[in-house]
Amino acid sequence: MEVKSKSKTALGNAIDAATKAEGSASATLASLQAQGERLTSTELNLGTASVQNDIAAEKTHELENYNRSMFVPKKMRFFRSRSRVQDEETTIISRNQAEREERDRTREFGYDSKNVVGRGVDTTRRVESKEKSSVAERPQYQFEPKADDDQIEDEIDAGLDELGAITGRLKGIAIASGKVVDRQNEQINRIIKKSDRVDDQIALNQNRLRKIH
Repeated sequence: MEVKSKSKTALGNAIDAATKAEGSASATLASLQAQGERLTSTELNLGTASVQNDIAAEKTHELENYNRSMFVPKKMRFFRSRSRVQDEETTIISRNQAEREERDRTREFGYDSKNVVGRGVDTTRRVESKEKSSVAERPQYQFEPKADDDQIEDEIDAGLDELGAITGRLKGIAIASGKVVDRQNEQINRIIKKSDRVDDQIALNQNRLRKIH
C-alpha cells in the first residue's frame, strides 16, 4: 500500500510537470501561428511594393521617351503614341496577372501553414488514442488486486491515462511546431529575396530619374 501511495504521488508530480510543459508548448505554437500571419502580410506588402516600383520604372521610361520625342516629327509621334498605348495595355494586363498569381500563392502558403497545425492536432489524437489503448490492456498483465487496493489502483490508472493523453498532445504540438518553423524559414528566405529586389528597383529608378534631370 505504501509503495502504491508513493507511486500515486510521483505520478501526480509528473502530471503537474507535463501539464505545465503542455501549456508552454501551446503558447509557443500560438505565437508561431501569429508570427506566420505577420510574415504572410509582410510578403504580400512586399509584392505590392515591387509592383509599384515596376510602375514607377515604366513612368520613368515614359518620361525619357517623351523628352526624346520632342525632336521627332508630329506624324511619326502619332503612330508611336498608338503603338505605345497598345504596349502599355499589354504590360498592364501581364503585370496584373502576375501580381494576382503571386498574391494567390502567398495566401495559399499562409493557409497551408495553418493547416499544418490542424494536422498536428490529428497526430495528437492518434497518439492519445494509442496511449489509452495501451493503458486499457494493462490489467491482463497485473496480479489479482486486493480489495483494499482497488481505489488507489483506480486512481493510478486514471493518472496514467491522463499522463498518456498529455504526452500524446505534447508530441502533436512538437510535430506541428517543427513543421511551422520549417515553413516560416522558407517564407523568410522568400521575403529576404523580395526585399532585395525592391531595394534594387528603388536604386535603379533613382538613378534613371537623376539622369533625366
